Amino acid sequence: MRFKRLLSILLILTAVTLNLAAQSSESWYLNKPIEDIRFEGLSHVKLSDLKGITQQYVGQTLTEGRLIDLQSKLYALNFFQRFSVDAEEGRNGKNSVVLVLTVTERPIVDEIIIEGNKKVRTGEILDAVQLKRDDIVTTVKIKADEQAIAELYRGKGYPEISVSSGTQLNEATNTMKVTFTVIEGSQVRVQEIRFSGNEFVSSDTLRGKLTSKEQSLFSSGILKEASLQQDRSAIERFYQEQGYIDAKVVNIGREVASVENGRQLMILTFYINEGRQWKFGGITFNGNQLYSDDELGTYIRLEPGDVINYPLLQADLAQVSDLYFNDGYIFNAIVPKENRNEQEGTIDFLLNITEKGRAHIEDVILKGNEKTKDFVLYREIPLETGDVFSKDKVLQAMQNLYNTGLFSAVSPETPYGSAEGLMDLVFTVEEARTTDIQFGITFTGGVSEYPIVGFLQWTDHNFRGAGQELSIGAQVSNSEQSITFSFSDNWLFDKRFSGGVNFSFAHNLYDNVLQDAEGPTFTEEQYDNDEAAPDPYTSREEYEDAIDDGESIDDAYLMEYDQWKISLGANGGYTFHTDYGRVGLQSGLTSSISYVDYDPDLYTPYNPSIRENLHTWLFTNKLWGSINWDTRDYIYSPTKGGLLSETLTYTGGLLFGSTHYIKTQTKAQRFLQLFDIPVGKEWSFRTILAAQSSLSFILPQWYYDSDTGEWTSGVHASDSQLLYTDGMTIARGWDIDKGNEALWDNWVELRIPISEKLLWSDFYFSTTGTWDDLDMFPEMGIEDFKFSMGGGIRLIIPGLPLGLYLVKTFSFDEGGNVQWDGGPIFSDPDDDTKGLKLVLSLTTGLF
Repeated sequence: MRFKRLLSILLILTAVTLNLAAQSSESWYLNKPIEDIRFEGLSHVKLSDLKGITQQYVGQTLTEGRLIDLQSKLYALNFFQRFSVDAEEGRNGKNSVVLVLTVTERPIVDEIIIEGNKKVRTGEILDAVQLKRDDIVTTVKIKADEQAIAELYRGKGYPEISVSSGTQLNEATNTMKVTFTVIEGSQVRVQEIRFSGNEFVSSDTLRGKLTSKEQSLFSSGILKEASLQQDRSAIERFYQEQGYIDAKVVNIGREVASVENGRQLMILTFYINEGRQWKFGGITFNGNQLYSDDELGTYIRLEPGDVINYPLLQADLAQVSDLYFNDGYIFNAIVPKENRNEQEGTIDFLLNITEKGRAHIEDVILKGNEKTKDFVLYREIPLETGDVFSKDKVLQAMQNLYNTGLFSAVSPETPYGSAEGLMDLVFTVEEARTTDIQFGITFTGGVSEYPIVGFLQWTDHNFRGAGQELSIGAQVSNSEQSITFSFSDNWLFDKRFSGGVNFSFAHNLYDNVLQDAEGPTFTEEQYDNDEAAPDPYTSREEYEDAIDDGESIDDAYLMEYDQWKISLGANGGYTFHTDYGRVGLQSGLTSSISYVDYDPDLYTPYNPSIRENLHTWLFTNKLWGSINWDTRDYIYSPTKGGLLSETLTYTGGLLFGSTHYIKTQTKAQRFLQLFDIPVGKEWSFRTILAAQSSLSFILPQWYYDSDTGEWTSGVHASDSQLLYTDGMTIARGWDIDKGNEALWDNWVELRIPISEKLLWSDFYFSTTGTWDDLDMFPEMGIEDFKFSMGGGIRLIIPGLPLGLYLVKTFSFDEGGNVQWDGGPIFSDPDDDTKGLKLVLSLTTGLF
């Protein structure tokens, strides 16, 4: 088949070349610059799809070799059944040449028809095939879709499935109707699974190792051919782990027990040849000069006399190979040899090692990066031409490339080089979607009276193909309107220095703000010393007693105000890659000015910093620094490792401004993959356990008080500038809680990918404590925490992130009794503790 295809290509290229040569015996067009390449006969194929190939030839000198190269690339697209090439004079006559390609396109799909299907929906079959309407039709694609339909049926228990295809061409429109005809056969389900020849282990134990299950109340029992092969391997591996290294499933018998409603109920019998159990006699090494026997022996976990766990031994031998590989000795021959002692039932192993020279990298080759510039990939690969090969560094390169977030797939290859001891290192990547325009709404239940936010945002995570990020956005809601701009680059000066700038302009309407309009009026000093109280209370003691009794302040004593804020910031950092993880250092400076408006004849804010900002532009300056230790395997979707970070924010003080405080945040995260069980060819059942604990404090700041003309210590900030819970990511499902000086947020999540790159399910439990006075933190009790638990699903498609969660919130009173909160979902009008809260976020991508 390959020979016929190659022959047809050669005949076409030869015919095309002869057609061009026939124009003139002098071949005037050769060795002339190509002025342009035009196409005639295009109908369905877009010219833009061809420019990527033709544009690289414009301006080059036309040679026979270059012409054949152009034709080969165009034919490889599979867009055309045939084409011819003519040469025309350019604008300056025969000093340049214009190539005119007259093409005959392959037909495109007008309609796909499914016939004969009764047990599987047409829509499900159409989802399984690769051909779609307006796709170019080829025989290869049709045959591949026949196989895809057959695999779909086999996965549903139809082993006798037969699929054929037919086509009908409309020559007038050059479109084709493709028909797939299905003969389903009977569905097969497993009534019983039996075993024959198993003496060492019980049948029940073996059944527990199988993917195939008997039909029951909890299992459909559908027979899948792919599962049978997995079951064969699972049984043999189980025996090999118990020392039966020769055990084989010699046959899988199938017996139709009965036929019910067009379904065959089958009895499966696994015929097993167990062999005998073997013990480990020891291992010796031969030919090793680079590493001693003792060094190599440390990788072997079996001890003489142990029952041989053959998969474990194979893994240990792979570790020995990796020891050489990681040091560049990839051309070594490492061959194990068995010496069986039938009388004692032991096997001695001899590992013959033929050591050769180190492999050096002749060239590092990149494939698949169409937008991303080569240097973005090269800087993430810790190997270059001339280096000694290292398997660990190749794996590190893969991890680095994934962690850029620019690639959805990375595949390394190591072909031989041009001479002995040389090799090429080839990285083939698949670029992820990095540019998107988002427009949508985000809303959550139980967070505010009207929690709907509309926004428009354009982000390019791979700006100019240089791995930089540029983002411009706008957000509108009843309480906030803002525009933002940010730019960042994680590689500066050809090092892992990061840097970025950001700008924002925002208007916020703050409501439910405490007042101090009624007597007595408290001073700023009393406020800073926790001696003040908001309306309607006249003393701090009265206010604290009311809080302890669970009282809330009536809306008549609350106010609202508008704030306009302009911010400009810059940040930088450096990331060290070590054998023990990534260590990052970051810092940044943000300056902002704010303006507050409310009617002073009607309102008097309780917080002095809000009063000072009335009808005045005030500065706020923040300097922050952070250090983190990151051992996560993948930053964007980790499956193992952890993160420790400490961030210190210095606001005001020696930087001056109107706001003064010091904030610390200590965060710890841990990720652990619990299961990774292959189910089918392309999907695995995986569960990731994730946990986080984050502790934040607002500390007093030394600052210059312009009113007194003296330096003083305290916290001088509005409630919105202090610690808060947002009800969405912190204390999910709870109302916003602002103005806190201590916050401790903890959560545990169980993450299960439904579709690795599309949809995940999440189940979580969280507890969050807040304290508006730092002195109250050491006296914490369980009644200070907000609890939340629930589950849901989330899309992880760039440009279309969506999360939908059902949440149950609760707390404890001082007596340790659970206080359940109700919600609108599954509520009970007779019980306000029933029901769940809905947390939903939704965006719609425009491109």
